[in-house]
Amino acid sequence: MIYAAGIIDQSWYIKNKYHASNGNNHTEYQQIDYYWSKTLSLTTSFGLPKYPTLSKIVKNILIISHGNSNVARGFSINEHNVTENRTLLSLSSINGLRSTWDVYNQEQLSLKSLADREKEQSEKYEHTNEEMKKLIDRENQLLSKQKGLPR
Repeated sequence: MIYAAGIIDQSWYIKNKYHASNGNNHTEYQQIDYYWSKTLSLTTSFGLPKYPTLSKIVKNILIISHGNSNVARGFSINEHNVTENRTLLSLSSINGLRSTWDVYNQEQLSLKSLADREKEQSEKYEHTNEEMKKLIDRENQLLSKQKGLPR
């Protein structure tokens, strides 16, 4: 039996359907691993896997490293920008929000870098000040001793 000809229960790929207060219908989908788990666990009447070749292909594809931190970061930013109240944002609006986010992050990094540099300079200044105070105290002690010596 060919995989495409199989009957697929909607609960395998649709997690939830609901009608929003704004009048729109929304569909929440299952994660892809849930779907493939259901599909690959199908067996024949003899208890053998129904799609052994498909199972091998899918498992081999899913073990390939397919992560890209930049892309994942982009999706994460989109997830924060496109909330339930903002689902109808246009592509240009999303790109504008992402650009703003990128600038904000760059400014945060710049400010952190400046703060770190200022802290480092402040610590160097404090250290130098302490050393100077020690030298002045030592010089004053030597001058006091010198004044007490007979001429």
